[in-house]
Amino acid sequence: MRDYIAAVKRPTCTNNVGTLGEKAFTNWFESNYQDSAIHRQTTKNDYAGIDFICDKGLKYQVKATSAQTYTFNHSAKDAERKLICDFYVFVEVTPSYCYIVSVKTPNQVIESLKESYHYPNSSFIWKADIDNKFVDIEKIKR
Repeated sequence: MRDYIAAVKRPTCTNNVGTLGEKAFTNWFESNYQDSAIHRQTTKNDYAGIDFICDKGLKYQVKATSAQTYTFNHSAKDAERKLICDFYVFVEVTPSYCYIVSVKTPNQVIESLKESYHYPNSSFIWKADIDNKFVDIEKIKR
């Protein structure tokens, strides 16, 4: 059985996986946080790794996949300085639905990040690593 935060009916606006993931995230955010607005960022901020900012100033980046990995455009060793968002939202795109699988902090992303086998200055996280890693509530309380 799959674990996910939300299932959003796949939008019909495009077949681009990244765009579908972002649309699913905005639909989910707007339905769950109705008193807060989410703003799409300019190309400059998008290039820096920021997709959205909410009214509270929190930065989000959406990572979407229809394959086996979520990719990052930097090496794993540069991750600490390149991961500038407050939250990373992982979305799995299927033919019918977009599943919001997880929301991670930069430190949680760094723990799972692996160097790309094929591309220099690129890294990835296995989809299975995202699905199976859960936050230990007891550790957070301390």
